[in-house]
Order: sequence, then structure tokens, then C-alpha cells
Amino acid sequence: MRYVQVRQVTRQNNCSPYIAKGMPCVITIKWMHNHDTMSAEALRYHASAQDIKDVFTGYFNEGMNPAAAMKFHRDCLEMDVNFTEQDLADSSKNPLPRSVYHWHDNWRQLNLGTFNF
Repeated sequence: MRYVQVRQVTRQNNCSPYIAKGMPCVITIKWMHNHDTMSAEALRYHASAQDIKDVFTGYFNEGMNPAAAMKFHRDCLEMDVNFTEQDLADSSKNPLPRSVYHWHDNWRQLNLGTFNF
């Protein structure tokens, strides 16, 4: 991250055409990442695709709980011919447990009603 220091216009820096126009500074944005976008940590933050959510809804309709659905989905991913280790880290293909439990809670409320203690 780069910090921009805005300085008061003085005799030394008033020769800049931007400062002459009343602009206190110039900021240049380069559209390049300064970190690895394919690391496990970066892949973790991908949004889960709607089709993956639909797949898990199908698992819940078959009677699986969230833990069983996650294990079954992971096994299905590993059996795929094009499987890579990145697929397990990518949340768009292998959602986080938090997402799966949230989907299950929504599915349960929709199909089974609220949970009473």
C-alpha cells in the first residue's frame, strides 16, 4: 500500500502543471495485484457459485447432513479426472463449512420449518 503525502504549495513545488491547476497530488493506479491470486488463501475468498449451492441442496434433499454432504462433495471432486489440489482450496468449487451450514439452515427452515427447543 502506498501512502500519498499532500504538501502545501510552496515555491519549490508550484512548477507542477497539476498543482497549478489546483490539484494537490496525482495518484496513478496500476491494475496489477501485489500478491499471489492463486494461493490457497486467495482462492478461499472466491464466492461459491449458484450451481454448487444447488448441488448441496440436492445432497440435503437426499438426507445428508452438512458434514456428510461436505465429505461426499470432496470425494466427488477427488474422483474427477481434472482434479487438482487447488480445487479443494477454491471456495467456488469446494465451499467453506460455514457456507454449507448456512445453506443447510436455510434449506431446513424452508423444508422442515423452524427448530424448536
